[in-house]
Amino acid sequence: MSYPRRSDAVALELFEALDNYCKRTNINNFSLHLRLSQENVNPARWNEAFIRQEIGKFAVKDIRKVWVCGPPVMNETFDRVFSAQAAQNEQNN
Repeated sequence: MSYPRRSDAVALELFEALDNYCKRTNINNFSLHLRLSQENVNPARWNEAFIRQEIGKFAVKDIRKVWVCGPPVMNETFDRVFSAQAAQNEQNN
């Protein structure tokens, strides 16, 4: 999720609770990655390099769904990164 400020975030409390629940119960099918650009919480822009770095922390086979909440350009960047990754996986198979 990426927002300028916590006060702009939609359903943040819900996702923080889900993230905490998953951590407490050792469920690994959800993790929250929050960026609050004007509050300097993970201020790095979610560009292609940053997204590749973040998804590189997981085995690609473990990523089944991604929910992105942020500005349209951020959503488009995720689409490009995952499309490129899918094309690369096709070439490797």
